[in-house]
Amino acid sequence: MLTDYLRRVFYCDVRSLACFRMVISLIVVIDLVLRFEILEAMYTDSGYFSRSLADEYYRFASGTEQFGYWSFHKISGAIEFQIALFLLTGLAACCMFVGLFTRLATIVVWLLVASMQARNPMINTSGDMLLKMLLFWSMFLPLGAYWSLDARRRGGAIVKQVTSFATAGVILQLLYMYLFTGFSKCNEVWFRGEALEYVMQLSIYTRESSQWVVQFPWLMKVASWLTVFGEIIFPLLLFLPFWNQATRWFNILSFWLLHLMISFTMAIGLFSYISMAGWLPLLPTRFWEMPLVVRVCRVLDLIFVSNKPAQRRQLRFLLWQGNLRLARKLVLLRAGTRWWANAVCCLAIVYFLWWNVSNIYGKLMPRPLMLVGASLNVDQIFHMFDIPPQHNPWFVYEAELANGEEVDIFRNLPVTHDRPDYARLTIPNHYWRKLHHNLCHPNFVKFREPLVLYAVRRWNAAHGPDEQVVYMKLTCYLDRLSPERSLNDQMTAVWGEFGTSSRRILKDMWKDIESGMPY
Repeated sequence: MLTDYLRRVFYCDVRSLACFRMVISLIVVIDLVLRFEILEAMYTDSGYFSRSLADEYYRFASGTEQFGYWSFHKISGAIEFQIALFLLTGLAACCMFVGLFTRLATIVVWLLVASMQARNPMINTSGDMLLKMLLFWSMFLPLGAYWSLDARRRGGAIVKQVTSFATAGVILQLLYMYLFTGFSKCNEVWFRGEALEYVMQLSIYTRESSQWVVQFPWLMKVASWLTVFGEIIFPLLLFLPFWNQATRWFNILSFWLLHLMISFTMAIGLFSYISMAGWLPLLPTRFWEMPLVVRVCRVLDLIFVSNKPAQRRQLRFLLWQGNLRLARKLVLLRAGTRWWANAVCCLAIVYFLWWNVSNIYGKLMPRPLMLVGASLNVDQIFHMFDIPPQHNPWFVYEAELANGEEVDIFRNLPVTHDRPDYARLTIPNHYWRKLHHNLCHPNFVKFREPLVLYAVRRWNAAHGPDEQVVYMKLTCYLDRLSPERSLNDQMTAVWGEFGTSSRRILKDMWKDIESGMPY
């Protein structure tokens, strides 16, 4: 009875896993293309987040000088080395997409993606964390069992459904993300239905379409309540002993709708698409038996499905040779590999549950054990606006050049201190937006000055002697948010300054005299 229940709850169709493999590998390639624009700034020693600054970040975050994190990307700070790693990641992702040496390609992709994220945690989002964890579980899943070059070489899949600790792990990973995100939102602001009123004012992320949504206050309240309720209750429906097909469809459609709405109103990178891809392994078998889906999948069948029957060639060859001793060793080796894989998956399921519970309900996990997980790049924290934003930030890189011109050197535009309608449009991409937003936190004060120096260094390297920066000031403006969608109590913080300017000093003195400051 228990076995039947676990099989119904934790099974994955091999076609769903193949679809998941293709989509998740495509997302990895897209992520690499998007990150290529910031490669020099975020992954090299000549950029902002040098290896020494990364080491300082980890010493600060871990609270210990002895914390060690692994990352192939920290072996060298040269841009050529980083480009090579990016290309290797892309090549492995392409092999994963077509199912060529699938297991090896998946392991390489996880290692390099986790390494890339560990190299610069300041620009990572919950979506990046989920991508890393989905790839972790992918190493143990039979992603190449169907619609892959590996399957074509070996022959067709023997079974259409698989149930294992790995399939349970990837399903539970989704439960952990939504369930503990929902628990973290159990606070007064979300319960009052005001949370999304705050979120939709965070113009560093919101799209223009968000202004249409905020015209309906009742909708914002209902959406706030439904978000908390859905994130906690809906995934638990997957574990009912009945209606398993229906609960899978209900969760897939519900959370796809949620993430489409998030993508419609907010520019937060690939988070929504990664989350939607995470539900693909749960596509039920009946989906692939629909007439329309069958017709569409015939193209994949023509490319990847072989007419040869599935067979274990190596083992049969050894038996044909009469080499029984070597055949027995091969069987034991495969059994041992499966046993160790199951042991790792079982341990990971328990460890990740313990980790997420500790994130919500205090330090239930000993700190040394948490540091082990963090150093292995399997850490995960899913909060996602658990405490709604209280301030809306925007930034001015005000610089004086050698020729006397004043320019915003980050945007290469004339300096203006006027509040932008959308701070998102003043920052070139999502990764820079995430960095600036993280630097607003008081814990990251020491990482602001290097950003000032990098901005000056980048500008001076691209301009002639007459346009060199002689003075530069980075100012962060913070508008205090309210549920009435009114901006008030603006605060100003100077994140850092570079150089000196006598004209600037005289100008500041004149402003003080005009304001009545005594001298």
